[in-house]
Formats: sequence, C-alpha cells, structure tokens
Amino acid sequence: MKNLQIGYTLPKDLIAKMKVSNLRLYVQASNLFTITPYSGLDPEIRSTNDQHNGLDQGIYPTSQTIMFGLNLSL
Repeated sequence: MKNLQIGYTLPKDLIAKMKVSNLRLYVQASNLFTITPYSGLDPEIRSTNDQHNGLDQGIYPTSQTIMFGLNLSL
C-alpha cells in the first residue's frame, strides 16, 4: 500500500461553539506495507546495472511516513 489517507470532518453544530467554520482531522501514511514473496528489504529497488535489478545489495529501503494533520477554517 503506497498511500493512504483517512480523515473525519467534524459536524458544523459541534464546532459552532468554537467559532470555526470547518474542522477536519486526518492521518496519512506512505509506504505503509508491501505484500510480496520477496525476502529482501524492498522489492522495488532499482539498479543502474540491468543484471542486478531487484537485488537490494545493502541499499536502504524506501522510508515509511505517517503524518497526523488538522485542517481548520475560521
């Protein structure tokens, strides 16, 4: 799973007391997981040598990122 974003916009009647017109909370993740029979670190490793494509050769895998956010409109 490369990218995933899940969010929730709070109802207007709930946020009216805060004098806010819109409030959305979300969590976003990149490179969350990969399902593959490959036993190395990253099956998507690219090499400059065509004979070594798919071999990780000690290269670091793609990093995983998880972010939390808040969208607010006054």
